Parts: sequence; C-alpha cells; structure tokens
Amino acid sequence: MISPIAQTTDTTGITGTAATAGAAQPCPGAHPVRLRLLRTLARGPRTTREAAHVWDLSPSEVSRHLAALCRADLLTARRHGRHVRYTLNLPDLATVDTDLPAAVPR
Repeated sequence: MISPIAQTTDTTGITGTAATAGAAQPCPGAHPVRLRLLRTLARGPRTTREAAHVWDLSPSEVSRHLAALCRADLLTARRHGRHVRYTLNLPDLATVDTDLPAAVPR
C-alpha cells in the first residue's frame, strides 16, 4: 500500500510534501536560501545582518532560515555583545545528507 502524501509547512512558511507514515524528513538545508546561507557560512562565521547583506535579503528572512538551520544542529550560534555569530557544524552537516556537504564548498 502506498502511504498518503500530506502537505507540511515548516516554521518559515515553506511548504513541502512528506509521506505521513514514517517518511524521511526533508533536509533542512535543502531550501535554496538555506543552501546559499550554508555556502556563505562555509567561508567563515557571520551575523544575521552580514549574511543578509551578502545575498541582498532582509535580516528577518535570514534570521528565520538561520534559526531553522540551528534547530537542525547544522549551525552554532554564539553571542558576541549585541550580535550573534553563526558558524557551520561541519561534523553534523556531514551526517545529514551525503549530497549536502558536496553542495557546500569548504
């Protein structure tokens, strides 16, 4: 029997599909904006505002995507005064998906 497909929406409002019975969750880094952020962070730690400036995105949009990547343990967030700097968790990134580390240059 084929399991039914259900619409899912993550906290950033991005809709995808997932089978309701035991499906593998989509990779949190698979969203195009998140993949661009991972590429940027592969070059070194950044704040939300710095990452937003690189890709000409709003800081609030970048913040939502960075939060999703942190929840997936792909990033580490460290507070420095008023700013939070985000860094890649390379060992965790390698265990998420075999294609994702290849997509993110080091």
